[in-house]
Amino acid sequence: MFDIRSRGEDLTIDSIGLNIYDVNFPVGTSLDVEVYLREGCFNDPGATTNSAMWNKIYSGKVFSRGSIKKSTLFCSFDIKGGKNYA
Repeated sequence: MFDIRSRGEDLTIDSIGLNIYDVNFPVGTSLDVEVYLREGCFNDPGATTNSAMWNKIYSGKVFSRGSIKKSTLFCSFDIKGGKNYA
């Protein structure tokens, strides 16, 4: 988990780069991925134990491209300026 914060202006994130590779996920391996988002920080009280605090924004497959190349997960979401998201 990680936090995202825009310093001022609204942002649209259109993709996330993932580094997916180990002996269990060689190049070309298809993985099911889910991405959840919430306003606030991931370590807010209850955020790591209460799934109702999160909104699923992506569910789909991503393919391993190896240890050097990023695998791209295409999901679009908006970040409001000056707010924290996890």
